Amino acid sequence: MTSQQTQANKALVWRFWQELDTADAAESAEIVADYMTPDVDWLGCHPFNRITAPAELARRYWQPLRTAFPDLRRECYIFMGGGFTSERPEDNAANFGEWVCATGDLTGTFVYDWLGIPATGRKERIRFGEFCRVENGRIIGGRVILDLVDFLRDAGFRILPPAPGAEIVLPGPS
Repeated sequence: MTSQQTQANKALVWRFWQELDTADAAESAEIVADYMTPDVDWLGCHPFNRITAPAELARRYWQPLRTAFPDLRRECYIFMGGGFTSERPEDNAANFGEWVCATGDLTGTFVYDWLGIPATGRKERIRFGEFCRVENGRIIGGRVILDLVDFLRDAGFRILPPAPGAEIVLPGPS
């Protein structure tokens, strides 16, 4: 993959994310369909798991998230892209290709319940890692990790026992 292609892929994913940031829940389905292939292979953390159609991704992931956090914004610490190939036979060739990746925080006011979690009415953050596989100017796959454990703790719910030492939240890189 050329550096020029990597930059074009990064620009595509960045536009996708910026459009989602400025859309309401109802608009997210059209945006997802505009940027993703009809047979997208998206894998998220539980309870989202594998989703293989843009309309389903919008219905199960983006629309509930955008409804719960109407002012949701993505704040990236790291944003990068490049090709992935491997000589190792145990690597999954389905993952080879050009990827655009980021980590950061999704921030917004938690005004409606989400995933069975009662809304706090406060500004909340959800740490994320997101990986988008791009081919021929479209997103053909994605992997998303949300730090739901930390989000639940911030929202006042303990699902893990208290840490034996001091609990601190480290900020992302500057």
